[in-house]
Amino acid sequence: MTTIFQSDTWISAWHETIGKEWELVGNNLARKGNELILAGGYEVADYLDIPDPTAWDDIRKKFHGLHLSLRNVPENSATVKYFSMEKEDTTPITMLPPVLDKKNQHEMERKIRKFERENSDIKFVESDDTEILFSLMKLDERKKEFLTPDMEEFFRRIMKQFGKLTILMVGNTPAAAMLTFSVGDTLMGYNSGFDETHFSGSGFYLRAMMLSRAREEGYKKFNFLQGSERYKYELGGKDFFVYRVDAPIK
Repeated sequence: MTTIFQSDTWISAWHETIGKEWELVGNNLARKGNELILAGGYEVADYLDIPDPTAWDDIRKKFHGLHLSLRNVPENSATVKYFSMEKEDTTPITMLPPVLDKKNQHEMERKIRKFERENSDIKFVESDDTEILFSLMKLDERKKEFLTPDMEEFFRRIMKQFGKLTILMVGNTPAAAMLTFSVGDTLMGYNSGFDETHFSGSGFYLRAMMLSRAREEGYKKFNFLQGSERYKYELGGKDFFVYRVDAPIK
């Protein structure tokens, strides 16, 4: 699977911000001391791999003796079979339109109606203002800690190059926002922030509406990316796994 996460632009943005301590050594690999990893940032890149998985024999000879730490390798990569890797996480994907069972269909419609009943003047706007996204993300303590100055600069760069920021507005107030990437026939939901205190249900509402908007724009799939949160399956997500390996290079 080739995605923007393996692109030179993505790797450069990572290397110049949150990956500054790593040395790029070619083949989408980076080295620090005795450790060799896939460049691009496992904490920010949902899929990582080398451009040509048939090159692993040569890579092993070149870096013999180092410790190899591979993360987020997609299940359809030859790298997974080459190293007999173990499952790390899932990236649920919803086919569009989503096919939901009766219970999830009912719950989705109920939550949409509830949000629309409790809020007026709802609209969606496209923006290039990362500060809106940051302010909403920081309402979550874990994301607030995640958004270091270097991480914020990384987000600014990738959004400028790849992303589209969709904001759910209630009146003149941002209630939720999602940063997405377009990759072929797939829209990827990369990161998001919600004001659930003042706009209860805004997170689920935005996600459900993003599926509808993606379909209208001609996408065939919506990729929720890493994490097994329940809402992803409630909205029709089916598992697509990523794998990892930690081992000395022999």
